Formats: sequence, structure tokens, C-alpha cells
Amino acid sequence: NGGVNNSGTVNWNIGTIPGNGGSASIQLTLQVRPDLPNGTNLTNTIGVTYTVGGNTFTITSNSPYAAVGVIRGFSISPTTLSAAEETDDTLAYAFTIFNTGNSSDIGELSYSSTRGYSWTFFKDVNNNSILDNGDTQLHDTQGSLTGIDIDTLAAADSIKILARLIVPVVSSDQIQDVTTFTVKSNADQSKFQSAVGTTTIGKAVLSVVRSVTPSGNRPPGDEMTFTVTYQNVGHGKAYNVVLTETEPDSMSYVANSVTINNIAKTDAADGDEVTVTTNDGRKVITINVGTLNSLSTEATIKYRATIH
Repeated sequence: NGGVNNSGTVNWNIGTIPGNGGSASIQLTLQVRPDLPNGTNLTNTIGVTYTVGGNTFTITSNSPYAAVGVIRGFSISPTTLSAAEETDDTLAYAFTIFNTGNSSDIGELSYSSTRGYSWTFFKDVNNNSILDNGDTQLHDTQGSLTGIDIDTLAAADSIKILARLIVPVVSSDQIQDVTTFTVKSNADQSKFQSAVGTTTIGKAVLSVVRSVTPSGNRPPGDEMTFTVTYQNVGHGKAYNVVLTETEPDSMSYVANSVTINNIAKTDAADGDEVTVTTNDGRKVITINVGTLNSLSTEATIKYRATIH
């Protein structure tokens, strides 16, 4: 377009550009030197000098750049994870993130949770796939809206990352969250890969059933056997489980008659799970079960009482 090359500087004498939307265009074609290493950034700025009236002005354009022979890319492995957890557990998914490109790049890590859970990310400093005191939390150091910044990785380099979740309280058993973790190239946001973590959260669900034998109307002096069966039918542990039975109306508890799974227990506070006390003139049987594991086997408590 009429440009003249003078020792590497090309000049165009465009002339007058009319006002009110007038324009002119030029084009410069360059060839990258073969000795430049991959990853070299090339920038180009065009300067414009013009006059208005008796005044001369000089402005410069923006500086678009290209990188020589650069291929961008990141991968995340594994791409599918799953875990079964309980409320207040600390869950940590371990990922390995690879720079699959041929130039150094920063990985941007983001996530999307179907239940809106909040995850935090740590660099697995000792590469043991376990969240421990030596691991350092990662942050968005560049103020980017894309996600958490991981280390700058050289070409073909990798880093281990731990995604942590403090498992929240759930309303029912077997609540499921699906979180998609995505790593992107900071230099080219179109280059990314995702992994999916499916977390199933268990909740304790206690089943307690009470029965009495013999049934029906019974005369005074008869002895009745009360049976309480209990079980954790949920997928989460139940902690500090305590069952209480109060002496039935118009009946007298038979001392030392409590059994757990047919094993006799005393009424005294002697560490055998059962303690019998008196409250407002009525016997109160307290059974300290402790922890019930998920999907526990059914247990049976029995005691006797005499009709007044």
C-alpha cells in the first residue's frame, strides 16, 4: 500500500484523511525468524503522525502480540472421582494437573457444585495425596474471575492439587453432590479440561420399636416384659446414643431385670451401659449405647415390670 522499508522501519505517506468517518488502511506482512525459540512473544506497535492546522500530533496503536510456535493446553487426572462421607468429615479429592502445552503457563482452577458447596484448594506439597499440615492453600493471586491460580508450570510439567470439602449437615440420608472441577490455560481460556467428583453424604437414621408381652388386659400382680429394638438404618454414624425408658404407669420396674441382646445388666452406675435412677417417684432406665455404626445390626433391650 505504498509503504517504504528503511532499515526495518516501514513508512506510509497516506495523505489527507477526510473527517466525519474518513479512513485509510495499510498492511504489513512479516515472517518469523527461524532461530526464535518457542514461546517468544512478538509485539508490534504502529505510530501515526498527522497535522491539524499548524499543529503536529503523534499517537501509537495498541500492541497486539503473538507467541512463536506455542501450543497451550492443560489436563486434569483422574477425570472421575467418588466418595461416601458423613457430616463434618473432611473430604479431599486428589488431582494431578498437567501442562500439556509446549510453553510455560498458569493454570486457572474453578468448580461448580450442584448443591452449592464451598471447596478450597491446596497444593499437595509432599505429593502423598493426603491433606496434611505441609500443604499450602491456593488463592486467586491475580484477581482473575476465572478461578484459583495454581503454580506456573513449565511445558510437560505437573502439580498435585487437593480439593477440600468440610461435609455439611444434610437433611436426609444419601444426599448427593456433583462437583465439576475445571482447569484452564491462563493464556488461552479456550484450552481446558474438567473432572467430576460425585460425593454421597450419609446421615444417621435411627429405628426404635417398643413392644410388650404378654399383650391384652392383665390382672394386678402379672409381670410384663417390655422389649425395645433399635438400629441405625442410615449411612452415617450415630454418636452418643442414649435411650431412656420411664417406669410405665401403674407398674413397678423389676430391679436388675434389664438385658441388652440377652446379656444381663445391673441397675448400678458401674459402666455396663445401663443405669437405673428414680425421678419423681418413678424408675428411669438409661441405656448409653455410645456410637452406632451405619447400617448397624438390630439390638434388643428388655426389662420387666409388675402391674399394681
